[in-house]
This record gives sequence, C-alpha cells and structure tokens, in this order.
Amino acid sequence: MSTNSTNTTVLTFDELPFQPVDDLSFMGVTFDFKVGGVDSTDANYGSFGPGSIAFVHRVSARKNCP
Repeated sequence: MSTNSTNTTVLTFDELPFQPVDDLSFMGVTFDFKVGGVDSTDANYGSFGPGSIAFVHRVSARKNCP
C-alpha cells in the first residue's frame, strides 16, 4: 500500500527584506537566478510586481528589467 503526501510551502514574499534571490534559501526553498547561464542579482525577493494579475499578489519576486 502506498500513501501519497504533499508538502506545500507558501511564500508570501514579504517575510524577508528586499534582497537578491540568487542562491537564497528560505523555508526549504532555494532560488537560483541566472542570466545567460551566469549568476545574477537582478531578481529580488520582496519586490513589487506589475500590480494585480491572476495568481500574483502585490509582493513578489521580480527581475530588474531595463
């Protein structure tokens, strides 16, 4: 008999101060962000996204776009 179990981690992106997500570990989740295969600090935790869109709340992770 097998038992399936699902562990869900919910991040609200307001638990930590604004900071780059590359190599950031929090609550069992590790982020890795690269641009052209190279580690980048352009994606940030605790950043503000594009406003209200489906399934994305105000505080999120966001890449610094030119």
